[in-house]
Amino acid sequence: GCMRMFFLTENGTEQTIQFALENWWMTDIEAFNKGKKATLSVQTIEACELLAIDRPSLEKLLTIHPDMERYFRMIYERAYSASLSRVRYIFQLSKEDFYHHFSTTYPEFVQRIPQKIMASFLGFTPEYLSGLRGKRGKGGKKG
Repeated sequence: GCMRMFFLTENGTEQTIQFALENWWMTDIEAFNKGKKATLSVQTIEACELLAIDRPSLEKLLTIHPDMERYFRMIYERAYSASLSRVRYIFQLSKEDFYHHFSTTYPEFVQRIPQKIMASFLGFTPEYLSGLRGKRGKGGKKG
């Protein structure tokens, strides 16, 4: 299934910061690593089969199977790289170009994620995203 990570802004708006599809991992990494209370929430968007592991169990797993450390490192690297790219695109691209880039790079997300949640991730209002989708559907700007 599909999940999202989000937080509540001071005015109570949900701000989506990450998505995950089948076989991806998702956590509030700061809370997980430091043993703190999570400040980010994870919500399923579709039916999901979830696996969970706490920090002590992960450390034990890595002690018993040190080769798993490479697997988790690769997961962290992919997530970090995606986060940096998103921040860069937010600052470098117009809203329309950012949506076009995201929708062509991750079409599975665009097809599976409700518009309100997608708008939250992109930093748009749902109405603005609806307008962009309508514009593209009518042969509007493609990039």
